Amino acid sequence: MLDPLPPRTMLGNFEPLLRLATGGMATVYVARQVGAAGFERIVVIKRVHPHLLTNSAFYDMFREEARVSSLLHHPNAVPVTNVVEWEGELLLVMEYVESTSLSTLNKNVRHAGKRMPLPVIIRIIADTLHGLQAAHEALDMRGNRLDLVHRDVSPQNIVVGTDGVSRLIDFGIAKARHSLTDTREGSLKGKFGYMSPEQTKGLPLDGRADIFSAGVVLHETLTGKPLFHCANEFEAMRRINEDAVPNPSSILTDLPSILDPIVQKALQKDREKRFQTAADFLEALENAISAAPAKDVQAVLKTYCGERLARRRAALQAMLDGTLEPLRFTEADDRQTTPSHASQASQASRRDALTIRDGPETHSSVTNDTRATPAVTTKRKTVIVAGAIAAIVAVSIAIALAIGRPPTLMTSVASIGPASSHLSALWAPTASASAADSASAASDAGETPDAASSATRKPPPRVVVPPKPELHGNPYGDQ
Repeated sequence: MLDPLPPRTMLGNFEPLLRLATGGMATVYVARQVGAAGFERIVVIKRVHPHLLTNSAFYDMFREEARVSSLLHHPNAVPVTNVVEWEGELLLVMEYVESTSLSTLNKNVRHAGKRMPLPVIIRIIADTLHGLQAAHEALDMRGNRLDLVHRDVSPQNIVVGTDGVSRLIDFGIAKARHSLTDTREGSLKGKFGYMSPEQTKGLPLDGRADIFSAGVVLHETLTGKPLFHCANEFEAMRRINEDAVPNPSSILTDLPSILDPIVQKALQKDREKRFQTAADFLEALENAISAAPAKDVQAVLKTYCGERLARRRAALQAMLDGTLEPLRFTEADDRQTTPSHASQASQASRRDALTIRDGPETHSSVTNDTRATPAVTTKRKTVIVAGAIAAIVAVSIAIALAIGRPPTLMTSVASIGPASSHLSALWAPTASASAADSASAASDAGETPDAASSATRKPPPRVVVPPKPELHGNPYGDQ
């Protein structure tokens, strides 16, 4: 991961203002681009993690993303407009669209206990299919078909704009037939819950894989429930290849059954039985349910994400006016989603075993931040040290009782070393406490304590029970 940028950092001609997302391969910012004669505009930049650029495969993949995306010119696809190499770093420049991901919109609708109007859902999916059709039909500069496959169609990669238009983003793992990079068949790329059956098997892909993924997005947006999400990727792959897909109307009975055969055809496991083009899927969908106009999509977005977008807009304006330091604003519902370095390593190992390469979730509000992990490690070390001290104290007491000598707890604690010195006050009895114990013992025996008897009498052994170390749950929240 990249270290946090200090305020007023310039990456070449770009000044990062607001971090949109951080993924495993890049960090995405809203930035101000400056130029000669007072030129400036707001753009989105994808800053590739520098350590990945030492790997030629990663470098070539991002170069390919820029090349492929730059060839798309369609209202429902967000292209890369420029690639900048700056001091050994690689920046991908994209148009800034004031928008929210479909993932965030769906989440906010669910949290409000509501459902998105059906015509609005149809419009969002229709826009997505328009973008897919444009990608599948894209030509290079010489008029040759690219046969482009997105391979990561998901709610995170569909953005719903304040203009009521939805767009497909993030062609970071897209595959063109004449790709500059060597993308070997047999590797898995994308999000498991949205992969087509042929994608899970590492087979050669065509546009029908994207149609399956769009079908999953439609099913989940209609029902408000995940379709193939599981605790692990192996179970997800099994379900995608084996389980029957329930009709949306069987989950929500007020959904029109006319949509069921359309969803089922998009989600056929045999791609020969699916819609053969995104245009075919789009035609069937719009013939069944009339899509809402853009103004209705705008109204839904304003209702469920309006405050969030207004805060972002105000923050960006304040940064441009100089009244707010760049990179000081954080989305209200940003969450830290990296449990620990250890879990990252285990997840990475699992991905490596399957040769999975997940792309960054751009235009979402997910922040992977591992800076808090050392605090968790320190707490664990404290618990371990406390346990060791307890064991040593118990052993010293047992030995002292066996040989008839009072235990010296301070000595036992001090012998552990400097690392535990800050705990010694919690473990060792104070002098006043020892004196009080001696006086209490003499009183119980019917004796009057004096200096001589106090000097010769052996006090009963005092067992000190250490306080329990304060334990905290996962500071990164439930995953």
